[in-house]
Formats: sequence, C-alpha cells, structure tokens
Amino acid sequence: MLFVSLQERRTISSQPDEKQITNFLNQTNFGPDTSRINGILIRFPEFFNKHEKEADPMETKLVKEVMIPIKSYVTVQEENSLFDAIQTLESSKTSNRGRAHRDAVVVDKDGIFIGKVTMIDIFRALEPNYNNIDFDKIIEAGKGELTEEIVTEAYKDFSFWVEPSKTICERGEAKKISEVMHMPTETEYIKEEDSIEKALHLYVMGAHQPLIVKKGETVTGMLRFGDVFEVVREALLSC
Repeated sequence: MLFVSLQERRTISSQPDEKQITNFLNQTNFGPDTSRINGILIRFPEFFNKHEKEADPMETKLVKEVMIPIKSYVTVQEENSLFDAIQTLESSKTSNRGRAHRDAVVVDKDGIFIGKVTMIDIFRALEPNYNNIDFDKIIEAGKGELTEEIVTEAYKDFSFWVEPSKTICERGEAKKISEVMHMPTETEYIKEEDSIEKALHLYVMGAHQPLIVKKGETVTGMLRFGDVFEVVREALLSC
C-alpha cells in the first residue's frame, strides 16, 4: 500500500492514464504516515493492483509452480534399451507443454526416481571413446580452458564418430539404460519451495540439466532450463 503526505500539493487529472500516474508518483515524496492517505490508491486501484502483481517473478515464483511433475515426465527403466528411450522421447512430442522432452527420468518398478538420461548421456553412450578421455587432465593442459587446439587433437587422437556412425542402430539396441544413465549429485537437486532465482543461479553455475525437484526426501518433479528461461522471457516482455 502507498501513502503520500498531504503536504505535497501535486495534482493529476481526474482520469489519468498510466503514464501520468507513474510520473506523478515519481515526483511525489512518500512517507509511512498512515493518517495521511492520498486518494490516488482508492481512485485508481487497478493501477496499483497491476503493478503489485508485477512483483519480481524471479523472487516470487516458486520452483513448484514451474516444474513438471514426475508423473507427467518421460520415464524409462534401467532394463530398457537406449533405443526404447529414444522411442519414448519421440512419443512425448504431445506433452502437456507442447514441446518434446529431450531427456528422461529413470525410475524403478515402483516409480521411484533413480537417475536421468540426457542428450549428453546418449551421445557418450553412442561414442564410447569419450570414456577414454581424462577431461580433468585436458582442462588442466589448457590452463583451465577448453581450447580449440585441445578439442581438435582429442578428436583426431580418438577418431570420434567414425565407428558409431556406422553402427548407431546396433549400439542403440545393445546399450541398456543402466549403462547410460546419469547418477545426480547434490548440486542437481532443488526444493519445491525454492525460488526460480535460485534455479537460474544453479544453471548459470553449470548444474547438470534438468534440475531434480524434491519435497522433503521425495523427488516430485523436474525443472528444465527452458522452463526457467520462459519465466525470464515473460518478465522481460512485460517490461
């Protein structure tokens, strides 16, 4: 609620537009004196209600409002093949958000969360030579940076994507989800009651996508990077 001292003699027209109200408020000194309530708040409630609703969504919107419930997410089981997972992802194009999923949740027979399978996990499964790379050593050689020279040398040394391009179908059938799945670390979890602001920070800091949402000790949903971006996009468009 806004209060203005009656000592201020500024006035506006009886039917101001939003720009006039904004300019008036910017030029008026406000104070906490509740005995001096200006008529603006009463006469133009729709203006204040609108701007009150436009509170920073990064702070006010909670993870649970944006996440996809675990029951609505694409799920696979450990004994499924990589090819099975791809087919399941393909069928998800009619998901409740109208966008195809690019990753899947791994659950046990009781539907309890175990891990996840992402695009990167699939790429590495199809090209097993990535398992022969010591990524920490490579980054260290580049003094903390992944340089073009290092990437090119690794590509030549390990002959990436030569054999897999010829045997991609066989590998997709042979690989089990248990061999491909990603086991999340603590930094990949977020609470339902956390703000989208925290989720965005985790992503920018390099958290493995998507984030896993928990209520207590139970996994209740998944928060994709694209869904977090939608919150930011909508906030920018409302400016």
